Amino acid sequence: MNVRKIREALGRAKSSANRNELERALALSLMAFKELGNQTPPIDLRGDFREAINSITSLASFREICPSPIIYQGGKERDVFILFARAYKKLRAQDDTEESYENAMQRKLMLDKTLKEARAELERGRISEADALFSQALTYYRDENAIFAMIARQLMEVDEVVRALGYLKKGLAALPDDQELKELSQQCTARRSELGR
Repeated sequence: MNVRKIREALGRAKSSANRNELERALALSLMAFKELGNQTPPIDLRGDFREAINSITSLASFREICPSPIIYQGGKERDVFILFARAYKKLRAQDDTEESYENAMQRKLMLDKTLKEARAELERGRISEADALFSQALTYYRDENAIFAMIARQLMEVDEVVRALGYLKKGLAALPDDQELKELSQQCTARRSELGR
């Protein structure tokens, strides 16, 4: 047991709690508990534990994830460690969920924006630019399966059947049983023959 290290971690945990930085405060207090191991802290160190624990548990953000009150008693450090570890895991899971939700929303916005720009380029008759944007849109694709048929239809409208077939092939590689993509491929191939391309 490194008393200096424990005291330092608890002091920093208390300061973080005072700045309302719950996640950091929990991480630092967990470091102190790990350094303590299964030992009982000496009497003079219990005050440091008590102050850090009180600072953390008095935060409204902590009470949201751990509503039951925690009363620190010397010799019961393991109980507090378990509760803090659970709270820390919950907090991390919340962060991950929010982050992944934000990332998904950002990706979908970029997908919509790129498809809209590609459509605008098509309307201006700038086929190569539109094709480049359609390709870029596919980098944002995850499970928006309608994208392949939508791009192919837009290209077919301006008789860009060879480019449309390229997207339909990509779509069928991802969704081999998709009936709409199969039908569009047949229409596209027939139109290609008519145009002699």
